[in-house]
Amino acid sequence: MPNLSGRPADIRQHIHHAIQQRLAELLDQVKGSDAAAEARRSALRETWRWPQLLDEGLKYIGQVQLATHLVKAVHPDPPVRMATNLLVRPQDMHALQEVGSHVLGEDFDLDATGNGAVNKKVADLAAVLMATRFESRSLLDHLQAGDEDIGLAFGLRAEQTALLADITGQRCPTPASHRKLKQLYWLTGTDALDDEHYHLLAPLYATSLAHRVFKRLRTERFGDAVQEAQNARKAGQFHERPIRIWPHLAEQNLGGTKPQNISQLNSERRGSNFLLASLPPQWRSRDVVPLLQTETLFHRFGRRPEVRRLVRELRSFLATQPPRNKETRDTRDDLADELNDQFLLFSAEMRELPPGWSDVPECRLPDCERAFLDRSPGCLRNDWQHELAGRYANWLNAQLGASDALKMGDAEHAHWRRDLLEALADHEQELNHAD
Repeated sequence: MPNLSGRPADIRQHIHHAIQQRLAELLDQVKGSDAAAEARRSALRETWRWPQLLDEGLKYIGQVQLATHLVKAVHPDPPVRMATNLLVRPQDMHALQEVGSHVLGEDFDLDATGNGAVNKKVADLAAVLMATRFESRSLLDHLQAGDEDIGLAFGLRAEQTALLADITGQRCPTPASHRKLKQLYWLTGTDALDDEHYHLLAPLYATSLAHRVFKRLRTERFGDAVQEAQNARKAGQFHERPIRIWPHLAEQNLGGTKPQNISQLNSERRGSNFLLASLPPQWRSRDVVPLLQTETLFHRFGRRPEVRRLVRELRSFLATQPPRNKETRDTRDDLADELNDQFLLFSAEMRELPPGWSDVPECRLPDCERAFLDRSPGCLRNDWQHELAGRYANWLNAQLGASDALKMGDAEHAHWRRDLLEALADHEQELNHAD
């Protein structure tokens, strides 16, 4: 590139600084010092060079559509020139109360689709242009506003500058859906028999939102801070970071063995897309009534649908005689932890009753169970947790050993008892910390 001065030189300096900063961030993410890690670092240094990054991106701009909402995630066949993908910046969307792409704001991941072999080249170039700020605007904004100094800074001819400015342009010449895509007739008027009262909608995949969800859930499930909180819980220690779970979380794979054919962000996730549970509500009577005329809380607790499901899953897993390794222990402990959570939830529901409900003669529960379920029972010892944990372990051993396939003994009893004592201590610590 020719030597420059003045404003074009400042622009070039900004772009070089932005690329070096991005390269440093990517290199920091590569762990290890083996041959594979070094090869990855070498590939990154080769990719993130200027003007090679510019030259490679310019070659393929016409084959790639940048988007926040994708067609190929709905069906992989439609080419970008025959079906409309959308690029709508979240900050320009209408603000709604519901969760949607509008919540992403200015910090969002732009996707690239069209040609799996070169999506990344165009996506990387676009990311640099959008992220590099000059005179309080992105270089892409300057470029699309007709700023001639951008072309001078990049050493581009006029037609190349026009092509680069069109990097976010629409590859499909007219708004179009495709016969293999989903389409919905949406009633907008009052007469369901009148075709004019419908809009035909073609749902697209909110790829930028899906990518944010994926990164958030991955961090919440496997991040270093989460691991520290989980280790603290197992050690019976307090940790300021809460542990969050997402029941019935599903994982959808897009693209099979070639996720890059869907889009660049899908390739970065290796095709993985998390789906939060969207189950219809189930009517259940949640009226909490005192436990009277019964000898133990476990009769009612054991009939709860979620408790029965967890016990059934744990029994089935242990009946397979799994190998004694870390994976087996983790699976067993995950199910046992969910049962402990259900036990604490049962207590929380019972404690919604007026304090002292267990003091009446009709309540025949043991003192340890009364202390667990009643916010203010009369005249009870302070060491009730150990007796309760023993009764819980007896109950769980009996549930798991109901068939001849499993025999539960003292070792299992000690394990369940210890687990519940730790859960009770954690729960008490959280309540004290909240107060």
